[in-house]
Amino acid sequence: MPPSSLRVYFISELGSPRYLRCLERIKAAGLEPVLSHAVRSTAIGKECEGSLRERHWGSPLTLGEVGCFLAHRSAWRRIAETENGPVLVVEDDVGFLPGAREVFFAAAARYDSRRDWIRFYSDWARRCYREVRLTDSVRLGVPVSPGNCCVAYMIGPEVARRLYDRSETLHCPSDDFMGQSWTHGTRELHCRPFPCVHDDGKVSLIGHRPKHRRLPFWAELHRNAYKLKTSFLKRWAFLVGLSRRV
Repeated sequence: MPPSSLRVYFISELGSPRYLRCLERIKAAGLEPVLSHAVRSTAIGKECEGSLRERHWGSPLTLGEVGCFLAHRSAWRRIAETENGPVLVVEDDVGFLPGAREVFFAAAARYDSRRDWIRFYSDWARRCYREVRLTDSVRLGVPVSPGNCCVAYMIGPEVARRLYDRSETLHCPSDDFMGQSWTHGTRELHCRPFPCVHDDGKVSLIGHRPKHRRLPFWAELHRNAYKLKTSFLKRWAFLVGLSRRV
């Protein structure tokens, strides 16, 4: 049975133009807004020591990526501590397409609070399997590979706790981490078509990502081996995801 209301944790800076726009959009969709404060990092701290991003891709996390991850991690902690059912988490540059509210409530009605989380937007549209119908035009399924972008997703307290507990060290951007289901034991699901858009006006707040640098021969060999391992784990996670009904 669909819930009577749905809370939306929106990550933003209080009083900013994006905050006001996002707040208006959430209320217009008939959803309950809950502010989760944005984080502006000024330095790379100990939580980023041993960054796999720098080791295996040749470029460190930007300050914007660190702040973004810490903001989502703060939301996960609040959700794990205070919520009893599924909620939405959005960034303040989210846009809702017509019918989005119906999709959110339909997804919440069949949400598996133990392991699943649902991505409502990705720049990469993935083919999905084991799909079920949410509305007349939207289906929910297991993607062949993780998506990207954390602009909108549904999560419950158990999954939030898993993500929070496994992210003491930030080794990659938040969207990459969420897609690494083998590290936190969750399952990523996708809506098709996505009911949200990334309305950032082509202005990124995560900062410029430096180009990947060449590494010495053995380091480059290690990097390629890690990429191969990650590719295998993505395929394995997809097969594991297919083992349970949506």
